[in-house]
Amino acid sequence: MITKKAVYNKLFSKKTELETHKVELGLVQDVEKIISQAKSKIKDVAAAQKIYNASLKELENAQSKALNVREEGKDIFGRGMAVREDLMDAAKDLGLNAKDVKGFSELDKILDVLEKDFQNLLRSIK
Repeated sequence: MITKKAVYNKLFSKKTELETHKVELGLVQDVEKIISQAKSKIKDVAAAQKIYNASLKELENAQSKALNVREEGKDIFGRGMAVREDLMDAAKDLGLNAKDVKGFSELDKILDVLEKDFQNLLRSIK
């Protein structure tokens, strides 16, 4: 009987030992899986950051260009309004209606369009 007991004790202790190794092996596999997934996400984050930075730079360049275009347009608009006023004064001095002067109506319309477009541009870049 003592021999049987010794054999059983040995078997049970080995079984427990095997279960412990099985649990440890499972944890090691989980750790390796998480490490692999984390490395993959680190690469994804780096790629996303690179895309974001490039997009931000492109947006800043577009905003700068839009502001430059707006400033140039404001200059043209200002000169156009001055010509419009001069034309209206000259037409009045001659006793004419400014709308009868060739190009006045087109100038009037184009200046309105220019002003509206620049307001829209300004709203879109804020």
